[in-house]
Amino acid sequence: MPLSKLHHWQPTADHLHAGARLLGFIRTLALPKQPHYLEQALRVTPLGVSTGTLPGGGAVLLDFTNGTFIYEPADGQGDIIPLAGKSQGALLTTLLELLDAHDLGGALASQPGVHIIDRAMAYAKSRSYNPPARSDLAGDKPLDIDTETGRGYAEALWSVFNGVVRFRARLLGQMTPVVIWPHHFDLSTLWFLDEPDEHKPHINLGFAPFSDGFPRPYLYAYAYPYPEPFDPPALPAPARWHTEGWTGVVVDYDAIASQDDDPATFVESLCEGIFGALVPLLR
Repeated sequence: MPLSKLHHWQPTADHLHAGARLLGFIRTLALPKQPHYLEQALRVTPLGVSTGTLPGGGAVLLDFTNGTFIYEPADGQGDIIPLAGKSQGALLTTLLELLDAHDLGGALASQPGVHIIDRAMAYAKSRSYNPPARSDLAGDKPLDIDTETGRGYAEALWSVFNGVVRFRARLLGQMTPVVIWPHHFDLSTLWFLDEPDEHKPHINLGFAPFSDGFPRPYLYAYAYPYPEPFDPPALPAPARWHTEGWTGVVVDYDAIASQDDDPATFVESLCEGIFGALVPLLR
């Protein structure tokens, strides 16, 4: 069955991104540093994205389908926090107050005249993290999530995630998990030719909701480093080479969404064909 056409995409995408940034910040407050910066990365769920289980046993879900945060502590009553009409800063304040009482163990203890967001920023720095700019975490404009669009993107993201995971399960070698990076709000995984080092030869498969020059979502892939010079190999349709600003492979979301076949199976097949075209460039 075809995926949603994601009408009214950009406003909802921007506001979901604003919410995802908060979850990434929460993870850096609660988790120790991990290889490949995975302490910042979010988990994909059928409803949206999540912090995953934090060390204190709680978790925060950003539910795309109804535009809410859902906080589930290890013990006690959970909380549902609607995004609609609330600013990013107000939402972060609420989340930090809840988490400090449970998962952060009072690390953000009250200080006269110091806002809890500023206390959280200082706490992140004390743990040797470089937190995002305050303006990226504490916007003052009310958020507005179109729930139909949110439901459509939750379904699309879950389908792409499953397609990538199923393809990835057949690969040998060292890889990073399939995660969401809150800074760009993109799904991503790396496969390493030899050493698990981002500065060594690898292939990146991912799915971005938007970026400069791409107002709509797209599947992407690239190899690093490319040989110099190289002839771009043929790709499975509807994949194409992109060479403006960065060099890699792109498949427009609308080409995926229009398929009558199971979208996860289609993405899985695309990943196999794209990976097969890219991997010889590393050898």
